[in-house]
Amino acid sequence: MDASPDGRLPKGWTWLALAAWLALLVLAVVAWRERALFMDASFQAFHMLLEGRPLVYHYRFCNALSQILPVLAIHFGLPLKAVLFSYSLNAWLLWFGIWLALHYGLRHERLAWVWLLFLTLISLDSFYFIPPELFQGVGWMLLLWAWVARYPDMAGARFWLVALVLVATFTFAHSLVPLVFFYCFGWFWLDRPDWRHGRMVTLAALVVGMMAVHELWFTDWYDAMKKEEFWRHAREYWPRYHELPAHGRFLAKAVKFYYLLPALALLMSAVYLWRRSRLKLAWMWCFGLAFVLLLHIGSPATAYRFYSEANYMPLSVVVALPFVFDGWAAFRQMAQRRARQWLWPGGALALVALMLAVRINTLWHNHDHFVRRLEWMVRTVQQARTQWQTNRVLVPSARAPMDLIVMEWSVPYESVLATALVHPDSAGEVFVRRDFERFRKWLDDDRRGWFLSEFDQLPADTLPPQYIRLGHRPFRLAE
Repeated sequence: MDASPDGRLPKGWTWLALAAWLALLVLAVVAWRERALFMDASFQAFHMLLEGRPLVYHYRFCNALSQILPVLAIHFGLPLKAVLFSYSLNAWLLWFGIWLALHYGLRHERLAWVWLLFLTLISLDSFYFIPPELFQGVGWMLLLWAWVARYPDMAGARFWLVALVLVATFTFAHSLVPLVFFYCFGWFWLDRPDWRHGRMVTLAALVVGMMAVHELWFTDWYDAMKKEEFWRHAREYWPRYHELPAHGRFLAKAVKFYYLLPALALLMSAVYLWRRSRLKLAWMWCFGLAFVLLLHIGSPATAYRFYSEANYMPLSVVVALPFVFDGWAAFRQMAQRRARQWLWPGGALALVALMLAVRINTLWHNHDHFVRRLEWMVRTVQQARTQWQTNRVLVPSARAPMDLIVMEWSVPYESVLATALVHPDSAGEVFVRRDFERFRKWLDDDRRGWFLSEFDQLPADTLPPQYIRLGHRPFRLAE
């Protein structure tokens, strides 16, 4: 058995983690354009260029940390390529910084591994979806548990001040993160008898209190809309929650895309049955299934793979936390027999290396999809210049390749930035929508050009000319 559940791991584990981070860095560098111009990232990059400052939406303050480098690039007048490249790099640096804080700062190598597995275990589209504060929130939550492990007596003002900052950060980051906190709380409560004291309960009460503060005074229109949708679906399907169409789609995706998630869940089920840890087994499965049910009530159709995947990501913690602590302990215990000495650390290390290699290879092969979607936008603007002598195109949804676009609302931001990468004068816009009647007054304005989207209607001459020069050409409808 492990002498200490938080003890140092063999050096090979650190080298493997660093190799994985290096591979992720290479991907972030190669795919900088596809990452910085996908969905929310393109919207935020566009508005950073407009406003020249970090942007915070829905009171998710930690998001500003992912924008430090691109804002600095804008401040120093660097080209658009440098701004977008630094945006992709900034996200990687933030994730790697959390790993460094866990591994070297708080010296909790196992929670550092939970963080790395969280980012890779089921990630497919999520690697290209860089702004989600949910990911950051899980990182700050793991830092809190590493802080608790460092000071398990939880005494002193210094401990509680740091705990308060971390709790506020992850609670405001995303509403799902506190749920993951309570999963970890229950798991550590079962695993660490010496943590079962009043201050542990106080920590949980602090999270509940912060959730109440957020709910009462910091819930904006977006969060209110999501909550209203959840309760509407809950009433609509009650009590037939087994009929939610998202269940079947999740099972199909779990087999096709997220196969390591059920594989680790089954592995840890076998470990817990072997070690007779029935409470941990029940906690892992009950929380995991309840979490999936909550997600599916909130989004019964899970229409967008990348969006549902981002919300499924916390399930990686549900299996990675037991795997890193109890799974590796089981490998070590079995290796005490001479015939099985290969299981620890060599066998376990090889298994994790294989898992990481498979997932990083999957991320690389998924890159082509994101390349093709931007190429379609650039090509559409080029065709408009040739056929209609304009750089603005209206594309009805029925004529657009929705499998590439995924969601319509972000295409104006993605297309204008993708085309402006060549030169500010090469900027153009593709606007995809089912119909355009709502925008008729801007489309009929012949006196000035406009940038149009669901959320912004901006005169072209108000865009930053050092990055985007759209001019005054009219929109043309793609027939």
